[in-house]
Amino acid sequence: MAGVLSVIPFVSLGCCLWMLGAGALTVVLYRERAHSDVSPGMGFRLGALTGLLSYVVYVVFFGLMQVMRGRQFRAAFRQQLEKAAAANPDPAVRQMVERISTPEGMATVITIMLAVFLAVFVLFAAAGGALGGSLFGRREQR
Repeated sequence: MAGVLSVIPFVSLGCCLWMLGAGALTVVLYRERAHSDVSPGMGFRLGALTGLLSYVVYVVFFGLMQVMRGRQFRAAFRQQLEKAAAANPDPAVRQMVERISTPEGMATVITIMLAVFLAVFVLFAAAGGALGGSLFGRREQR
């Protein structure tokens, strides 16, 4: 669910919170299903796996959105780049904008963005899992 929420415009602004929550929720669900305690270390690993799976879901939906609205995205991105270049008198900035505006440049930017998102998803979900292991990892003694 966190991967889907991270694709939706405006809702995606809370992607780090969704990942923290997903990691913590994974610990709670695992603890109940396995009927055992979950340490913070185990919660970290569960959260990291949750982040990785959420990232896969995110990439699938992001790819679908690019197929459906790719031209609009590229046009808006190029317009923002040109506006930023026009405000900067440095000729090196203009040259960089021209390189980024090519299809290869766009592919590079998207690849870097996806790599950063992978790191963010895994790290925040792992942190949520570790936190969940600390707060919710022990089963109540009956």
